[in-house]
Amino acid sequence: MTHGTVGQVKELLGERFELEAPLADAGLAEAWRARDVTAGRKAKLVKLFRPPRAAEPWSAVARLRRLGNPRIPKVLDGGETADGCRWLAYEPVKGRSLAHWIEGHRQAGTAPSPAMALRVFGDAAAALQVGHGMPAPGVVHGGSSAGP
Repeated sequence: MTHGTVGQVKELLGERFELEAPLADAGLAEAWRARDVTAGRKAKLVKLFRPPRAAEPWSAVARLRRLGNPRIPKVLDGGETADGCRWLAYEPVKGRSLAHWIEGHRQAGTAPSPAMALRVFGDAAAALQVGHGMPAPGVVHGGSSAGP
């Protein structure tokens, strides 16, 4: 479904998320800055490139909405595009990306303390563990981003 004004047509997913600008292309998916037109709030949306196999259930949205963990952004909605690719919308993450944090230290000529690095990477690993119900054999995370 599309939505927009004369001369400008924007993609609308789930009849509520308008794609505003691409943020990243991670190979398996693309991240977008989006707007929830029904609630008037910002969102981040990830579209997976590979359509699912017919037998794969799309139950992840309901499971992710129930997580309620402070390390994980609130999942707003999810679904499938007209061509069968899945998407997931969630609240944007406030703060700098890990790449910006590392680059800031590099430019300042400093390194994070081992304790700080362990805390940051430990928090990221804990979020992935909660999100994927780890340990789960065969689970591979395609990427993670707290980008703009």
